[in-house]
Amino acid sequence: MLDFMRTEPRFMRWLDRLIRHEKPENTIRVFHFGILQSQKGYSVYLMGQQKFDEAHEDWLSQPWDFIPSKQYFEVGDEVTPQQGWEAAIIYVRTLLLQYMQSENYQDSFFTKADALTLGSDESGEILRLK
Repeated sequence: MLDFMRTEPRFMRWLDRLIRHEKPENTIRVFHFGILQSQKGYSVYLMGQQKFDEAHEDWLSQPWDFIPSKQYFEVGDEVTPQQGWEAAIIYVRTLLLQYMQSENYQDSFFTKADALTLGSDESGEILRLK
């Protein structure tokens, strides 16, 4: 069973700080949250891109137009590599969907984008959250 109690407040603070301190161009059409395996478990990173074509998966391999200064968030030991990338996707998806219900999200640059996506570098799987 995944435990959200320790990570959720830290994750929300990370996103709130990004919203307060980062000013991406209004031309950013997609914000992508990626998940990668790190020495400490899993990390989440954020990047934005002006071009987004869901029908062509190569949009992810294009140069990124927005990379925040605090790009990475360490999930911690709540999801371990032994649980696999599937558990990491479920975990981070749940955190993002909870954040998308918050007032801070509603007033953020994320809402101006056409899409929010989540994917695992390990699997290549991409989920569209918005």
